[in-house]
Formats: sequence, C-alpha cells, structure tokens
Amino acid sequence: MKLTVKHFAKTMAVCGALLSATGSVYADNPHFVGQVSSKLIGTNVQVCFKAAGLGDNTSITFTATANASATYVCRTKSGQCPNAANKTTVNTAVTTSGDFTSDKNGTVSGCLILTAPSAGNFTCPSGQNLVLSSVTFSNITVQSGPTGSASANPSVQPIGFGACPRR
Repeated sequence: MKLTVKHFAKTMAVCGALLSATGSVYADNPHFVGQVSSKLIGTNVQVCFKAAGLGDNTSITFTATANASATYVCRTKSGQCPNAANKTTVNTAVTTSGDFTSDKNGTVSGCLILTAPSAGNFTCPSGQNLVLSSVTFSNITVQSGPTGSASANPSVQPIGFGACPRR
C-alpha cells in the first residue's frame, strides 16, 4: 500500500507540473481582436488595431504596410496646371512600425500612420509649385511576429485633392 501511495503522489506531482506548463502555453494565444481599421487623415492613412493573448507587459513591434500610388503635379501660383507633362506618379510600398507594450491582461491597442510617398527627384519649373494631386493606399495591413497579419477595413483608401481645376 505504501508503494501505491508514493506512486500516486509522484504521478500527481508530474501531472500538476505538466498542467501548469501547458496552461501557460494556452494562455498566450496571440490574435487580433475585431477588425483592423483604416481612416484617412489629410494625406495619410491611420491604421488602428487591437491584439490580445500576448502575455503581460510584453514589448511587441507592429508594422503597417500598404501599396501606395501618389501623383504629383506642377501648379502655377494662380492655381492652374499647365498642359505640359509636368506630373509624375510614384508607385511604391509604404511602411511604418511602432513598439507597443501589452497591459496586465495581455492586450495592446494602437494606431500607426502611413504617409504618402515623396515625389523623389521630380521638380517643377521656376514659377510653379509641386503639389500632391492624389494618392491611393491599397492592400493596407498590420502585422507582428506573434499575431501574424490582418487586413484593414477598408483595405483601399483613395484620396483626390483637386490640385488641378478642370478647364
């Protein structure tokens, strides 16, 4: 009988250790909560998210990405756009990252800002100003190592600024 009690006690101790070890594995279940959202703010897009299951006080880097297509035009001081080919369109991926720390419940809520790509080396002739005419952000997503990736809603944000009045 003593052998059975000792064996039972050892078995229970091992089971308890295994349960506590697996309990912490299952407690950390990184995932996005609800939908990732995108919203226009001037010439930028704000991407907001909430993630949970990250563990307490854990530092995590989140990254927002999108494909961006920006058109820049040359405009006279009187607000007119010459009929010349004084414009350029830049197509590129844009990205921004931020470090966030989870709270005591293992959640993070945050926002990241994606900005329009620059015109690069494109310049306007003397007497004209370089103006962003339109930009479209598409395939907007946010991701992190633990949570994976999620698409924003909406995933496309077009912005037209009316930089060149129609004639």
